Amino acid sequence: MEKACNKSLFSRVLSRLQCAMTMNNNVGIHTAHITTTKNVIADLISRIKHKTNSMRGFSSILQDYTVLAGCKRFQPSVVLISHLTDAISQKKFIDPMEVSASILSNPGQLIS
Repeated sequence: MEKACNKSLFSRVLSRLQCAMTMNNNVGIHTAHITTTKNVIADLISRIKHKTNSMRGFSSILQDYTVLAGCKRFQPSVVLISHLTDAISQKKFIDPMEVSASILSNPGQLIS
């Protein structure tokens, strides 16, 4: 994560948003490098959007990889989507202290 955050303005902008989401939040992120050959599940999930029926594709992955049985899809809130859109389209830095409360009050919801 540290390496990606330093590579580009885009990465740093998204890192600020991530920082806002983790402030005053009991949930954290633990990262580690996964080699390309071991990154099979993430690779399959990232390719679902290219298929016509994304739920069928996701269901198929859940059946093939039982380790994902407890996973659910996350539907971000309008506020979070707005911050993401601003960060991506405008490469706009946010003040994590300013937006943390608004994002954490309603980040979104888990859907099945």
